[in-house]
Amino acid sequence: SGGIETYRGGKLRDAGVPDARAYVMSFAQTADGAVWADLGGVFPHLMRYRNGDWQPVGDSWGLPQEHPIDLLAARDGSLWLTTLQSVYSLPRGTSRFKKMTATPIGHAALGEDRAGRIWLTDAGGSRPMIWPQHGRFPYPTPPAPRAVGTFFDRDGNLWGITGPEGIFRVRTPDAAGESTVAAGAPPRAPPR
Repeated sequence: SGGIETYRGGKLRDAGVPDARAYVMSFAQTADGAVWADLGGVFPHLMRYRNGDWQPVGDSWGLPQEHPIDLLAARDGSLWLTTLQSVYSLPRGTSRFKKMTATPIGHAALGEDRAGRIWLTDAGGSRPMIWPQHGRFPYPTPPAPRAVGTFFDRDGNLWGITGPEGIFRVRTPDAAGESTVAAGAPPRAPPR
């Protein structure tokens, strides 16, 4: 069986996901309190829980039938989503995803650095999603054939998981694409 349950008052309660055959790939909660669930095994893959109801998220939200890989609730209230084909952003207070210019290479993860910049990590490496251009080069990181996830720690290091292959760290990557450890330069001192 599948589904989602909430824990309150010492008891698990069924959260009422419309299709209990689904399994949860990931969750995210945006600043407006909505909970987003990336579901496997069913379509639509993305569901939104708000005010006690689950809402399917698909074409009417500007999201085509692409399988989600990673979700990120950014500090500015936006929701970011990667699929095998695309990267999308849902600005806070809107109900229409915007397709970004970046194209992921395989399974892609999203992370947010201390400055609020969103980073994309995939088989091509890790790079910031800066417009109008992306970083000048990606930081080399191992590809993730299945599970992938990234986050920034309090010192500004980018950490990632690549499923059964293990973890990686990029020490304080520079969003401008300047040379750091990943490009062969000596390590920089952590920010104080």
